[in-house]
Amino acid sequence: MWIRSQDKTLLKNCNEIHINSMEDSKELWCSENGLSYQLGTYSSSKRALEILDDIQNQITSICKVSSREPDSNGGWLKTEYSDVCFEMPEK
Repeated sequence: MWIRSQDKTLLKNCNEIHINSMEDSKELWCSENGLSYQLGTYSSSKRALEILDDIQNQITSICKVSSREPDSNGGWLKTEYSDVCFEMPEK
């Protein structure tokens, strides 16, 4: 997903987005190949998590996995699945 940084100086195709691992972190980062790029700093760790949730929702709304399955007439049916982002349960 392409993301523009909060300060508008970076436009990055991010495959891994995370909140900094420090306790109560307010920063969102994009990491790849051992390099990290800061995307934004927010007023609280709760707000950073809300932004991460927004990114997940955006990915889920635009991503669809499709497959082709044979139909009974010898043709093909296109099947689409959404919600390609799995969220780990709390317990």
